[in-house]
Amino acid sequence: MTYRAVSNSQIESESKCGYRPPTIESGITVLPFSELGDREFEILTYLLLKNEIQAGEHSQFTDISLMQAVGERGRDCVLYNNQSVVGLVQCKKYTGRLSRPLLLKEIIKFLLFAKLDQSILPNPDNFEYKLYISNDLTEPAVALIYSYPLELKKEIKNENISKYVAEVVNEYESFAAYRHKPPVAHVIALLQRIRVSSSNATELTSRVHRYQDILTSFFRVQTVISLEGADNLIRTAFEDYGLRFVTDDDLTRIIHHSA
Repeated sequence: MTYRAVSNSQIESESKCGYRPPTIESGITVLPFSELGDREFEILTYLLLKNEIQAGEHSQFTDISLMQAVGERGRDCVLYNNQSVVGLVQCKKYTGRLSRPLLLKEIIKFLLFAKLDQSILPNPDNFEYKLYISNDLTEPAVALIYSYPLELKKEIKNENISKYVAEVVNEYESFAAYRHKPPVAHVIALLQRIRVSSSNATELTSRVHRYQDILTSFFRVQTVISLEGADNLIRTAFEDYGLRFVTDDDLTRIIHHSA
């Protein structure tokens, strides 16, 4: 199987295009990821993980590739360990919070594609589905991520998985062959074998701030200083040029002398 990965030159070109949302360099403000375009958010995610992998922050991965913008079967990035596919990153850009049903449907969509092409999920027991969200998850979705085996059992028992599989099959023409009999058992088996994790805007903000080149490539960073700090900067600048900062008392004396 040949993956349609994006070349480094194309990534560099694409990362320089598009709207750069403004943000305040305060250290506490969450970056406005939801104001980025869909593709910009995908490229930012790729560059962030690429830097972190190279820095040794993800020992389970040795490389990452960015997929083409469309038609990549529920994968925005593919993660590798020594050239073997061991995970993916799916980027979801929402202004609101991502719900539990939508989260499950995203994973199910990928697993249905994996049934059509096993090469995108070669070893479910050594595979991580990573969801990167421009905002956050709802509370039930957070519970699913952090107690995945237990919460998944609840979804299976309540027959929600069966319902979601049928809905995804009916929504996408790629799965038309499954409409007479959705492969629920197959999807459930894969759901029970893969690992699932997520990163929200708060976490991504702290990670992006460690890479100034990524931060300034996607956001217009505005520095804010206190009035006291501004006063000190102005006085220092005057002193550097051998000038004295004129105060109100100085002006009063000048006016009195002129009179």
